[in-house]
Amino acid sequence: RLYERNGYLLFVLQELGRVDRLALSFLFERTKGDADVDEALLISAHMSPPMRFDDIIYRKLSASSPPFVIVWGLKVLTHYPSDKFLRLLYLLKGHPFWAVRLHVARALSVFDPLVAMDFLPAFLQDANYLVRLEASKLAVAASQLHGDVLKSISGEGDHPSKSIVTYL
Repeated sequence: RLYERNGYLLFVLQELGRVDRLALSFLFERTKGDADVDEALLISAHMSPPMRFDDIIYRKLSASSPPFVIVWGLKVLTHYPSDKFLRLLYLLKGHPFWAVRLHVARALSVFDPLVAMDFLPAFLQDANYLVRLEASKLAVAASQLHGDVLKSISGEGDHPSKSIVTYL
């Protein structure tokens, strides 16, 4: 019964952004470490991004936040690309949880493809296939401007991303 009530509450929080975006900012700033509530509010903010919501995320989000709060925070921040966002991506690129690294790689798509060049060596060697796939997509996009990346991957016989890049 508790899970059912919590499910309804989280659904209402997710839908709140459609009705009152200012309430999202108010609630997100005041939640005290409840990962489920934070995640529900971030999902709502992703669907209906409030103005200046990024400032609240930067104040509240840290590398030690729960992984899916970070993931949804990154998804929301893609609506607000900035130098501050890029610095956050640099901080999170080595996060131990693969889903965070995946969304760091996905978030790079809002920037110029050459920005991704600093991230590619680590992401193309990542242990997780999905992270390597996203990095390979970035490498293909960047190769139009800087073709050496794909040549170096194709030249290595045992590179973890070789089959992905060949496919793409």
